Amino acid sequence: MKNIFQNKEVWFNFLSAIIAILLSVVLNQIYTIVGFKILIVSLLFIIILFGFNTLLILNLTKNKFTKEIDSIISLMLEKYKDTKVNSWLYNEAEIAEFERTSKYSKIILLSPDLKNDTGNSPYIDMIKNVLLKGTKYCYIVPDSEIINSRINDLKIIFSEHLEQLEIIFLPEDIFYSLTTTHIVIYEPDSSKSRKVVIELSVLDSGYWWIEVSKDYGDLMFGKILRVIKTHNIAYKQ
Repeated sequence: MKNIFQNKEVWFNFLSAIIAILLSVVLNQIYTIVGFKILIVSLLFIIILFGFNTLLILNLTKNKFTKEIDSIISLMLEKYKDTKVNSWLYNEAEIAEFERTSKYSKIILLSPDLKNDTGNSPYIDMIKNVLLKGTKYCYIVPDSEIINSRINDLKIIFSEHLEQLEIIFLPEDIFYSLTTTHIVIYEPDSSKSRKVVIELSVLDSGYWWIEVSKDYGDLMFGKILRVIKTHNIAYKQ
């Protein structure tokens, strides 16, 4: 019996029944005194007044809650405005700055179209700065029409540092079995220092780069080396 009355649902049903009985008695007395029409009008007035008060309370509560949330968000944004939340996620400006300030001896780029390294790409000035440090670039590209039309532009960028440029052509079907987007591998020949990032085109958000885990990066680089070896292509280490 004690457990029954400790149950909130039982108490709610019990009180609801009591209130329903009392309300029935009160309404019956009112009906006897004032009649049916006045009773209905009074009930409608009470319902409307109750509803108005409820909406007012909810609106005030919502406004207070919204202001508190806005205040919390503002404090968080202010606190972390200069902090990079995700160390594995880069926008285009961040990946360019990372590469520009890096001290890697070699960088491999898998590119289906060389769009990041030719034309009016914002990465070109960064590449020229990195070349001055002696960093070597190895491009792995498909033997396609778009690449053949842009490869000379790439060579012009490297014109004063051709000894730092290596280009590996793969059959289109083989290249696209590896990737359909841009992949950059920093310090590929060092398992300890190797870093792999992949470019993603995000809906309504432009291009972003993500750094993959070390295990996945090692697996990806191993697959690339196996493909190059299978096609008897020399890779300069």
